[in-house]
Amino acid sequence: IKSEDAQMTNNVSYGKGYSYFNLKDFGKSAYYFTEFIKNSSNDKKVNECQLRLADCFYAEKDFVKASTYYQRALINSDEFNNDERAFFNYAQSLFKSGSYTDAIKVLEQIQLKFPASSYADDSQYLIGWIAFQRNEFDEAIKNYNILIDRYPHSTLLPIAYYSIGDAYFNRGEYSKAVASYNRLIAQYPNSQYVFDAVNGIQYSFIVQDQQDNAINYLRDFISNHSGLDFLDKIQFKIGEIYYSANNYEAAILEYEKLIDNYPKSGLIPQTYYWLGKSLFILNRPEEAISFFEFVKNGYLNTEEGFNSVLELGNIFRKMNNSAAETVLYDEVIPKLSDSKRISEIKFVKAQSYIASEKIPEAYEALKEIVDLRDGSLFNHKAEIELGILELARGNFENSLSLFEDVAKNRKDDLAAQALYYIGLNYFQQERIPEAITELIKVRSVYSLYDEWYTKSLLLLGDCYVINGAKGDAADMYKAVLKRHRKNQYAEEAKEKLDKL
Repeated sequence: IKSEDAQMTNNVSYGKGYSYFNLKDFGKSAYYFTEFIKNSSNDKKVNECQLRLADCFYAEKDFVKASTYYQRALINSDEFNNDERAFFNYAQSLFKSGSYTDAIKVLEQIQLKFPASSYADDSQYLIGWIAFQRNEFDEAIKNYNILIDRYPHSTLLPIAYYSIGDAYFNRGEYSKAVASYNRLIAQYPNSQYVFDAVNGIQYSFIVQDQQDNAINYLRDFISNHSGLDFLDKIQFKIGEIYYSANNYEAAILEYEKLIDNYPKSGLIPQTYYWLGKSLFILNRPEEAISFFEFVKNGYLNTEEGFNSVLELGNIFRKMNNSAAETVLYDEVIPKLSDSKRISEIKFVKAQSYIASEKIPEAYEALKEIVDLRDGSLFNHKAEIELGILELARGNFENSLSLFEDVAKNRKDDLAAQALYYIGLNYFQQERIPEAITELIKVRSVYSLYDEWYTKSLLLLGDCYVINGAKGDAADMYKAVLKRHRKNQYAEEAKEKLDKL
């Protein structure tokens, strides 16, 4: 609508603001409410639009702007003085934008202004939660207890007891944590937080190195609470404890109990996966294969299904069965729905070819990944591996281009590796100044990545030897010996020092 009537134009902005608000298109809604406020400073609807604008920013998670407009609508005017929902959102906005003290003041104000409101107990819980988030565990416990005393019929009491347990746990007062978790379980046996409380109790034992007590507690809980719907999770947890303690035989027995007692559990894929892991560690690969195959065949596009493919490939490689490994990857690639996972499998397949010295096949597999140019982790890993193959062929230009792309686009261990190989590329071309420049970058920027840092020091030393700078070379080899005493790097550094 185009009109020279300012009032009509403002009314259109007002109507559009509400229309988009009701459609949950909060960005457009905020635009029109802002237009209305800008052009209607004396209109009685301005405060109302400021409140709606605050709601828009709150929904968009722009909590700084939300708190600003809530303050204008609620504090600077009396028009919405009784809007308890808006006050609670205002407090949440202050909290989420980092204004903790102001948030607590508003939360206390809500309880005074609206003592019978459904937001009153929420406000008290949030005060405790703010303290918890700031690691002020004594203050958190105090405020959770205020909630329990002040609102004895609140639906938040179960989570309050659980949160008190967590606060004591984080303080290292494990017996008090267990007492609070147990109180939740005893008073609210049907609460959604019971499983979390059970978990908290077993963790309290584990961190005190009381593994047997944790397992006995979980077993007793299963025996005494046969009607609960999460007992499979507790049974899985027992297996997990044994696995983490490297007691794989016991872990297998517990995982088998889960399969026998809870055949419809949603944890069946995970259970079969960890059975396979346990069996492989115990050097029972044929049995492990059957469990990984089960997960791969039934749950391929889950985390466990994908990881089962990787585990199967690892087993076949250790068995020197490259044909089975290749068949495996060719089978699953068309069935995967996640493109990143497809790239990973293709990369692992290329590694399989390299391990079995099928270099032409490896080259083609890596080139297929590189040609995607999707900037993914495995795209860059493939660039490095392909660059290494090109370097081995003496194709310095192609190799350099691949390594440089990785070094330019990453800031992690792959970048360190790429820079090392750029240095090696120049070294092999006898372009020593360029090699030194690249290797110094690894030494200066990527010292956290020990393998590439150490290899760069060794190669830098070799560069300095060629340049006749034996003192600088010795410094590089000695720097390696400061980090490594008895491994292959130490032996190489000692040998190079002896030659000097």
